[in-house]
Amino acid sequence: MKKLDPSIVQAQPLSGADHAWLRMDEPTNRMIITGMLSFDERLDDERLAAKLAEDLRPFPRLRQRLVTDGRGHLEPDPNFSFSNHLERVRLDERGDAALQAYVGELMSTRLDPAHPLWKLYVVEQPDSGDTLVARIHHSLADGFSLIYLMLGLVDLDTPVELPFGSVSRPPRGDAPPPIRRDALEQTLDLAGHLAMNSVRALSNPRRLACLAGNLIGLGGRSVSAVANLLTMSDEPDTSLVGELGVEKRVSWTSVIPLDTVKQACRALDCTVNDVLLTALSGAFRRYLEARGERVDGRDLRTIVPINLRPLDERTVQLGNEFGLVFLQLPTGHAEPADRLRVLKERMDALKRSPEAGLTYLTLQALGHLPVAAQELVLKLFRGKASSIITNMPGPKNQLRLAGHLVRDMMFWVPQSQGVGVGVSIFSYNGGVRLGVAADAGLLAEPRALVDAYEAEMRALAGRVELPA
Repeated sequence: MKKLDPSIVQAQPLSGADHAWLRMDEPTNRMIITGMLSFDERLDDERLAAKLAEDLRPFPRLRQRLVTDGRGHLEPDPNFSFSNHLERVRLDERGDAALQAYVGELMSTRLDPAHPLWKLYVVEQPDSGDTLVARIHHSLADGFSLIYLMLGLVDLDTPVELPFGSVSRPPRGDAPPPIRRDALEQTLDLAGHLAMNSVRALSNPRRLACLAGNLIGLGGRSVSAVANLLTMSDEPDTSLVGELGVEKRVSWTSVIPLDTVKQACRALDCTVNDVLLTALSGAFRRYLEARGERVDGRDLRTIVPINLRPLDERTVQLGNEFGLVFLQLPTGHAEPADRLRVLKERMDALKRSPEAGLTYLTLQALGHLPVAAQELVLKLFRGKASSIITNMPGPKNQLRLAGHLVRDMMFWVPQSQGVGVGVSIFSYNGGVRLGVAADAGLLAEPRALVDAYEAEMRALAGRVELPA
């Protein structure tokens, strides 16, 4: 067996943000990202395993296990084998319902902490192609890091076309590129030291005054954003908010042609994201109305991750480099045109806000603090949102993996801070899908929300005279 380059497997401390996400893992909300690739044929397990063993070699974190020793770091797994991370599962029933039930069960389970926190499942169903379900802990990578990782697996030697441009494959072989010490990373290190100083400042008036000066130096918009975050009201009392349990359930829409969405954008003078989020606002309204719950004048708040490092600047070190913003969905507005107008105004305001950068720096700092301090700060944000929504741009063209065409892709992000509903939007090969992952006690039938979303998209297509 080939000896691994020591640079691949040496112990590495977690960044503050990575460590913060690690410590947010709970039995009722596993901090695990789940992805799904669908095929029209059976996968060759031996060929797939050999490809994984070769193409995943440049990514050191996939060979390292997490050690929670107070600070948190990655160390080589002395018993690492790719065979521990690939499993074939056979379901007795065919169809989406059986697959959704299985994926929901996976979301409720933890990954083995004795090994690197990721695993792939080749799911086999009668009379259908295989489905590859991937799970990886959020402390290892965020969504854009996983897109970068996926580019290293597909059967292409040329750049992959994405909605924002082409991106080259990650490097091959054992040796990763050197870890860069660019301005962003130096700033994040500084944030960790600032966090420690802020704790000491509580008992030192001179240090407290200096810290206050530094915060004021961030500018008026930053101070306003911090004030808004700290003074957010609690979320309206709906069936989507409550105590979480262990059981999770998932569902997803059929493929929505991206050209239809883009035609709506041109007709309505807005972005793809505006259209998709307006439809989701209407879907939440439809769902709550069908349950007899009050909706007029009650806007629901959602958490939206914002990427802070472009995909073409990602490296094999993976990690988390995104911030969070809190968006008020216009669910309380009855007219679709009003929902679109209000949502566009709110999204435009968030794009000008430093909120995403501030929340990232906060997470980076919290990861350097004792766990009790992190929990105290995060408690301020519990009960402030009904959902988390992630919109990821995927490859524009159909890809191959281990010689097989990938028919479709989908993913789900974990929720945190008591949020029980996660919505993921992903584009691939000219289509877009919406997936829902939910706490079974709050949203027992996520298909109902999916149906409401598809109804909103059909209604939108009808209003602007587009093909449904």
